[in-house]
Amino acid sequence: MNVMNMDTCNSLESQPFDSYAEYRLAVAQIVCVAKNELLLCEHNFSQSDLGSKIVCDALWAFFTLNPAANLRLIAFDATYLSNRCPQFLQLTVKFSHQIELRLARESCHYWQQGFILSDKNKLLRRYHFAWPRGEITTDTHLVAILQQQFISLWDQSEPCNEWQRLYL
Repeated sequence: MNVMNMDTCNSLESQPFDSYAEYRLAVAQIVCVAKNELLLCEHNFSQSDLGSKIVCDALWAFFTLNPAANLRLIAFDATYLSNRCPQFLQLTVKFSHQIELRLARESCHYWQQGFILSDKNKLLRRYHFAWPRGEITTDTHLVAILQQQFISLWDQSEPCNEWQRLYL
């Protein structure tokens, strides 16, 4: 996978990835192409580079270009987001009405696959939380399956405020 900047975020090609570096680039790429909706599911987002400048810049553009755009995240552990992603946390303050995080309950721990759905037609999936290997695809069948899985996990998860900072 090639090094990416914001100018190359206009297209999305189906492609596999096999390393954490490629995974992080794929995350940035799929966030960059989103226009209306992003659904993210990860163990704790530590490997996704969610707090990086390129991802945060892409999310800023996502929220400001479409005030109706929304980001929903499911995490099995929110500690990484709350402790290690200050730029992302700034976005959650500025765009709190467009971002919702849910914490997966114990009943969801059978699920071991990370994924991002963009605008109900693009998918990034990591085959297992413990591996960097995965793919970006626009396969409508896979997108539909993981869309349903996200809804199921979302319904089984609970709102989480652990990542929100207290400003005293």
